[in-house]
Amino acid sequence: MPYQCNVREIQAQPVLSIRGRASAKTLSATIGEYLKDVGRYVNGAGGKVAGPVFTRYHRRAGDEIELEAGVPVEKALPGDQRVHAESCRAASPWRRSTSAPTTSCRPRVRRSPPG
Repeated sequence: MPYQCNVREIQAQPVLSIRGRASAKTLSATIGEYLKDVGRYVNGAGGKVAGPVFTRYHRRAGDEIELEAGVPVEKALPGDQRVHAESCRAASPWRRSTSAPTTSCRPRVRRSPPG
């Protein structure tokens, strides 16, 4: 069955995130904690979330996972000692239609059934 792929350009997007480490056992709780802290920071800075939350997995060594969790924001905000500010570079993402909504700096594949 043939698939149709669509490409769309995404402009650079400011994001706020927290980076740290967790074990496989505490991963969900750690992500939740990081996202709550980032949300509080965005609200306290007068910012506005501009898309779905994301989690990036940087490295795994044994039971330790180095990760980052955050949100895209409408306009760039300064970070602090815990919350890091950056810009997700512009990209031409491809995303699979079956994937959950995420924000990523990497290209992804989107396949839509013909019709």
